[in-house]
Amino acid sequence: MRDLGLLCHPKAPNVLAHIYYGLSEAYKDEFLYPQKRTDPTKQAAFTCAAIAVLKPLHPPFATIDREEFIYANQMFAMRCSCSIIEHPFHAQAFDNRRRFYQQLARIDLPSTNDLIMEAATNNGNIASNVVLKLTSTEEYELQALINQFVVLRELKIYRTPPSQQP
Repeated sequence: MRDLGLLCHPKAPNVLAHIYYGLSEAYKDEFLYPQKRTDPTKQAAFTCAAIAVLKPLHPPFATIDREEFIYANQMFAMRCSCSIIEHPFHAQAFDNRRRFYQQLARIDLPSTNDLIMEAATNNGNIASNVVLKLTSTEEYELQALINQFVVLRELKIYRTPPSQQP
């Protein structure tokens, strides 16, 4: 992404870590047994959700006219998440990837808002111990994302598209 000139706040990794662990702990409270570890598909989903909701990357100018800029955060989210489950997401046709990107552009996790606002107010620093409480809609969104990564984890090989010759 460096060659695109994208910018990222230097404290973004810290904020992403807080969001990731906040989502993970909130999800565990609802769906997992205590002391149970998070499996790779959930790690991928929480990573993807954290990046999608924070949107840490932005172009150095106001006008966005290239898809690389429009979907920069979603591409970053999928690249990071698919590396966890060892899935070659980048090998899919762009139209297939775009559907994922558009879905991630619409992800809404309001339980993360206080955490993001604290970071924005304090130059990326988070001093409080914000505990996220997921709404039923957020639980649904995360569960859907986890299910997508379960499928992607199993579906690692893509066939070559058939020839378009008449």
